[in-house]
Amino acid sequence: MALSAGAQALERHQRESMRIGRSIVVSGIDSGELPQGTSPALVLDAVAGILTNHVLSTPVSQMPALMERRDKYVEETVDFVLSAVGYRPADQNA
Repeated sequence: MALSAGAQALERHQRESMRIGRSIVVSGIDSGELPQGTSPALVLDAVAGILTNHVLSTPVSQMPALMERRDKYVEETVDFVLSAVGYRPADQNA
């Protein structure tokens, strides 16, 4: 079954997003900021899962407030996930 043009575009976007996210996590592993053996898929799934759940569980009436602080929430989420997998800033790896 052939995919529609919209489905093909979505699939390309998803693949590119995963490629970029994976390369960021692998770069962190290569630089020693993340421990060897860190699963890029698990890190990306954790971040995406937390953010998706937060949006889906936020009442519609609270969406404007969520959107106002979205950048801060994303930053807090990424910090949380990175701390869970043992992130260490590059200057602490020497």
